[in-house]
Amino acid sequence: MAKLLLATLLVCIGCGVINYSVNGIVGSRLITADVVNHRVLIWNKIPNSTNQAADLVLGQPDFTANVINNTPDAPGTISAYSIRHPQGISDTGDKLIIADQLNNRITIWNTFPTRNHQPADIVLGQPTMTTGNANIGGRSARTLSNVIQLAYDGTHLMVADQVNRRLLIWNSLPTVDQQAADLVRCAFVSSVASTGKKMLITDKNQNRVMIWNTFPTVSGQAADIV
Repeated sequence: MAKLLLATLLVCIGCGVINYSVNGIVGSRLITADVVNHRVLIWNKIPNSTNQAADLVLGQPDFTANVINNTPDAPGTISAYSIRHPQGISDTGDKLIIADQLNNRITIWNTFPTRNHQPADIVLGQPTMTTGNANIGGRSARTLSNVIQLAYDGTHLMVADQVNRRLLIWNSLPTVDQQAADLVRCAFVSSVASTGKKMLITDKNQNRVMIWNTFPTVSGQAADIV
């Protein structure tokens, strides 16, 4: 837990300044969404010294750039390389999942990135890697608007689709672009977690935490504990 808190409190690293970091995820790696710099920083091992430089950066070609949607040869345009205001992150061990908030999408790397600016493989919430509008074609099980947090428990992918005031659930990790979610729960979700058997969400507008003692199997399933 101490290492997780350290991850969220770092303000300066050897590769540049972290400007409003919302996530520090501890597993075999440390991964931080450096929100206003429009990048995700990765340490391949948990740092053991102050001011230790990150090993990899996604969303930017190097550790000094901070361009919104920094696409090679076309800066400012959306692509598999670009990120705009990253938020939630999940590391499955061999894959990486990022909530790309202001591009209204989730991006998935099918193998964990090994080089700077490595492009994502799959996009959710958008028909292609080059679009970023909210609810393209109308709100549906395939669209997103202002995604902020996500969780992956090894089976289910859960996404807090904030402006649409709902939680979307995929019963397995998607394998194609704009794959439709399997379940939906209406709530203004600000965070989500799962043990694989239970699910917990923070319902921000109602000032409460909701707990399902068994993972939901139908849309709109009522929580067991509030």
